[in-house]
Amino acid sequence: MNSIKKILYIIPFLILFSGLSDVAAQSVEAERIQSALSLTDRVIEQATEAVQNSRSLKARITLEKAVELQNRARNRANDFSSKAGNLTAYKFTRAAREEAKHAIALARTDTRVVEKARRLFERTAEKLTVLKSRVSQSGIRDMRINRFIMDARGLLEKAHTNYSQMNNRPALKLAEKAHNLTEQADRRFRRLNKLKNTCIRRMNILDRLTARTSRIVARRGDRQARKQLATARKQLEKAKNLLADGRYHACNSTINQSEKLMRGLIRRINSSTEKGLEASLDQAWFRLEKAREKGSGSESDRRALEKAEQLLAEAEDNYLEGKVTNAGKLVERAEQLISKGAKDNGLTVEAVRSEYEKLAARNEQIRDLVERCGKEEGKALYQRAVSHMEKARTLIDAGKLEAAYSEIRISRNIFNRISEIC
Repeated sequence: MNSIKKILYIIPFLILFSGLSDVAAQSVEAERIQSALSLTDRVIEQATEAVQNSRSLKARITLEKAVELQNRARNRANDFSSKAGNLTAYKFTRAAREEAKHAIALARTDTRVVEKARRLFERTAEKLTVLKSRVSQSGIRDMRINRFIMDARGLLEKAHTNYSQMNNRPALKLAEKAHNLTEQADRRFRRLNKLKNTCIRRMNILDRLTARTSRIVARRGDRQARKQLATARKQLEKAKNLLADGRYHACNSTINQSEKLMRGLIRRINSSTEKGLEASLDQAWFRLEKAREKGSGSESDRRALEKAEQLLAEAEDNYLEGKVTNAGKLVERAEQLISKGAKDNGLTVEAVRSEYEKLAARNEQIRDLVERCGKEEGKALYQRAVSHMEKARTLIDAGKLEAAYSEIRISRNIFNRISEIC
C-alpha cells in the first residue's frame, strides 16, 4: 500500500519533467531552424546583389525560386510542434540556399561573358575600321578581303542585336566569329600588301635595268639582243598590267621571267671574263630581296638595305658600261650593308605577330582568372602586362621586331606570375 502511494506521488513529477524536456527540445530545434534560415537569408542577399549587377535572365529566375523556397521553409518553421514540419523546413531552406548559390554562379559567369563580349565588340569594330582604311589607302582590290570584312560586319551587327535582347552567350559567339573573320582579312591584307610592295620594288629595279641595258644594246646594234630586250619589255609591261589588276602572285611570277630574260641579255652583252661579277650581282640582288622579305629589326637596318640597293644599281651601271673593277667594289660594299641590315636574329614579322596573337588569346584567360581571383596584386600585375602588350603592338606596326618581342616576353612572364598568385 505504501508502495502504491509512493508511485502515485512520483507520477506528477515525472509528467512535469517530461513536459519540460519536450519544451527544451523544441526550443533547441527552433534555434537550429532559425540558424539555418539566417544562413540562407545571407546567401540570398549575396545572390540578390550579384543578380542586380548581371543581365542573366536565368540567374533572376533561379533567385526567384530560391526566395520562394525560403518563404516555404519559413512557413513550415513556424510549426514547432510538428517534427515533419521541422524536417520539411530544413529541406526547403537547404534547397533555397543551393538555388541562391546557383544564381550567384550564373550571374558571375554571365557578367564575365558580357564583359568579354563588350571588349570583343570594341576591338573588332576598331580593327575593322582601321583595316578598311588601310585597304583603301593601299589600293589593294581583293574580293576575299572585302567579303571577310562584309561578313564580319554582318556578324557584329547580329551580335549587337543578341546582346540588346539579353542573349549574351550567342552574342559572344557571334562576336568571336566576327573577330576571327577580321583577323583572316587582316592576315590576307598583310600578305597581299607585302606581295604588292615586293612586285613594285622589283619592277622599279627591272625598269632601271632595262633602261640602262637598252642604251648599251642600241650602241652595239646586235639584232638578237634587241629581240631579247623587246621580249623582256613585253614581260615587264605584262607584269605592270597584272599589278594594276591586283594579281600580285602572277605579277611576281612574270617579273621572274622578265628578269631571266634580262640576265640572259646581259650575259650576251658582256664577255665571259665578266661572268663572275654578274653572278655576284645576281646573288647580291637575291640576298637583298630575301632580307627585305624577312623584315628588319631597326631603322638603321632598313637604311642599310636602302643604301645597298643604291650601290647595286650603281654597280649595274658600271657593269653595263664595262667598268668591271669599279662595279665589283660596289657589289662588295653592298654585300656588307646587306649583311648588316639582315642580321639573323631569328625574328620575322610573321613570327612576332604569331607570338602576339598567342599572347592575346592567353590575355582573355588571364583576365578571367584575375576577376575570379580578386587579389589586388594580381590586378596590378595584369595592368602592367596589358601595358607591355600595347607597346608590343605599336612596335610591331613600326617594324621594330626585337623590341616588340622583348615586350611580348615581359607580358608572358607577368602572366605566368599571375597564374602562380591566383
